[in-house]
Amino acid sequence: MSRQVTQPAPVRRPTSAPVESRSAVAVATMLDELTVLESEALEAMFAVAGPATLHDLEGHPRGRALARPSVRAAWLVGLLRTAHASSLFPWEGKSFRARPGATEGVGINRVRLGWHGGLFPFRTYEPGSVVDGKPCAAIDYDVPANPAGARPIYDEVRRVSEGLYLGRGMSRRPGREPKLLLWFALDTGIQDRPVAFRG
Repeated sequence: MSRQVTQPAPVRRPTSAPVESRSAVAVATMLDELTVLESEALEAMFAVAGPATLHDLEGHPRGRALARPSVRAAWLVGLLRTAHASSLFPWEGKSFRARPGATEGVGINRVRLGWHGGLFPFRTYEPGSVVDGKPCAAIDYDVPANPAGARPIYDEVRRVSEGLYLGRGMSRRPGREPKLLLWFALDTGIQDRPVAFRG
């Protein structure tokens, strides 16, 4: 199963309950279409992607780590792609919560490390991008619960296709341009097991 992912499509409103309309195989194929792209291609896709809202992301969407701009060696790129697609990869995705009508929300990363739980909470809101000023959903790790090393991390998310979202992971420090660290994808078409978090 294949589809074009470069043009935004009408938003499908997800729920926090498991979504049965799309199989895990179909979802994996869609995510795999993004995993083969280099950072430059994902950058171009992000520039023309549609806005994502907090309520679009609500729930526990499956995640996939994508390209890292600092990784160029073909063998290492291949190794990372295999690792990221493996069921043993510890990062499962992100969970989001926003009250109806709210302009801010909260969330946390879901991980499997011999246990299933949440790490590195964040707050969410809908600003203009720090890169190009266009609308996006922001994932901001500058919250008191995080260690100092995690607090400069800042993600921006946009919709590239129905239920499929592209994330730009960055580091922000005062007086510096945001530094791109990695790309990731979130697919609201499959909802993983929830984890507990406050907010």
